[in-house]
Amino acid sequence: MALDLEKQFIAQARDRRVPSVTVLDFWMNYAPRFADADGELSCMPDRIAVMDEQARSEMRAAGFESARIVALAYEMIGFP
Repeated sequence: MALDLEKQFIAQARDRRVPSVTVLDFWMNYAPRFADADGELSCMPDRIAVMDEQARSEMRAAGFESARIVALAYEMIGFP
């Protein structure tokens, strides 16, 4: 599945010591996207670019490390 493929890419980048980034484009399913079979957030890229402060706050509340999350304002990327 798509999420498994993303997790494989993140793992391969980590193994090769290549920095990784994931760009989110929706406000849900944060934990499942990066969790392993036990529900642990172990499939994390080096940085996660999110849409706005709302997504950043929601991810922090879900247990994501603040240092990994970069909030982009929609205005910065061309959305109204």
